[in-house]
Amino acid sequence: MQELNLEFFVSFNDGVSWQPFQLNLPITPVTDMEVHNQDLVISTQGRSFWILDDLTPLHHIDERTGGQNQFLFPPRTTYRTNVGGKDGLSASINFYLAKISKEKVELEIMDSSGRLVRKWKSELEENDIDQKIEIKTGFNQIKWDLTYQPPSMVDNFVAMVFSHDNVPGPKVVPGTYSVELKIGKWTSRQNIEIKTDPRWKNISQTNYQEKFNLELEVLDLINQSQELIRNIRSIRSQTKLIGDKISKAGLGDSLKDKASELDKKLTVIEGTLVQNEIETTQDEINFSRVFSNHNCQAV
Repeated sequence: MQELNLEFFVSFNDGVSWQPFQLNLPITPVTDMEVHNQDLVISTQGRSFWILDDLTPLHHIDERTGGQNQFLFPPRTTYRTNVGGKDGLSASINFYLAKISKEKVELEIMDSSGRLVRKWKSELEENDIDQKIEIKTGFNQIKWDLTYQPPSMVDNFVAMVFSHDNVPGPKVVPGTYSVELKIGKWTSRQNIEIKTDPRWKNISQTNYQEKFNLELEVLDLINQSQELIRNIRSIRSQTKLIGDKISKAGLGDSLKDKASELDKKLTVIEGTLVQNEIETTQDEINFSRVFSNHNCQAV
């Protein structure tokens, strides 16, 4: 094939007009181009490859979509696999905004039963387990790692392999999922298909479902234990505050002493749910595991 110094252009009207689409591709001799599984792969004379992941959004851009203020692109089929790194492949959710809206932007993924899988928001609230969307004018992309919402962990929770801010949720079962983009009162919905890795011929849909059901039980136990810990810490904080205020008001130390006794009892109960002596992930080898530490390791 003849080598070309490639400058990249794209047309959305069957070649009537063209516009630059160079992205980060250097102007360099190109020896071959091929579209493989909706990815554009280019080889260069510099013995290198340049890959444009997921051409799906380009296939859906036309005069109709270009005239809209916001548009959610149909996601391409994604495979559940362990290749491509520790966490395997992820799904790309792409949407377009002609301008940044003052309305809150939310993107949700739901499973076929209507259960929330994951949620992203432009504005997060306190103790929010949803993920933050960094909105920009034009093309936006969210990477979904094919997991459900993580458990809602208490602050400063540390276990053997992770801390409170990176406990994963269960991996999804192959199937069809719904993606919904919300901007104020405007909504748009698309489906995304998650398929099994075709090389794993000895793993059935039932196997995936049974594994997920077990992980869901563990997730519920983690959330329950974390909520108990939050309640215990809240009671301890409130009783201490009330006791201190009454003591400072000169009304005696009786209630303060009772608050201190209650605090000690609740500390013992909390110690059966979470190992508070751990300060780093490697500390756990020095202390006994308790309920939360065991369960979180199983997710």
